[in-house]
Amino acid sequence: MTSARDLLEQVRAQIKRVSTEEAAASNATFLDVREMDEYE
Repeated sequence: MTSARDLLEQVRAQIKRVSTEEAAASNATFLDVREMDEYE
């Protein structure tokens, strides 16, 4: 059986990371879904 850690590593391998410059230049919309206590 695949562990949660293994699944997370598989998903992370599929995600393309971009720089802040690339993100700012894109036409994408970003939505912050953190809870209030997660960023204050």
